[in-house]
Amino acid sequence: MEYAQSGTPPYYTCQKCGRQDVKLWRPYNGFDPDSRLRCALCVGQQENIDVSRMRPDGTVRIDGRWEDLLGGYTPAVPLEDDKEEVVYWGRMSIPRQGLDWWQQLPNW
Repeated sequence: MEYAQSGTPPYYTCQKCGRQDVKLWRPYNGFDPDSRLRCALCVGQQENIDVSRMRPDGTVRIDGRWEDLLGGYTPAVPLEDDKEEVVYWGRMSIPRQGLDWWQQLPNW
């Protein structure tokens, strides 16, 4: 996994609907690669959040602010150099390159 490469790694798939090559979210309190990765549409449905007006950077307006945290889900940005196991950055630790990689992915 390298942020400079286009596209997503093979494991980066919505585990509810199977969408690939789109932004994904993971449970806020889970770094486990087997945790429930979800696309915007599945998170929106599950968390009862209207994602229809999501901006290209993956944010939606919640309580008057633009947020990328959707209910209990945070952007799923894998570590770039993690070759042996898949690990995701903590919400406040995502490096700029990782956030740029995630934000350039399609919303759906």
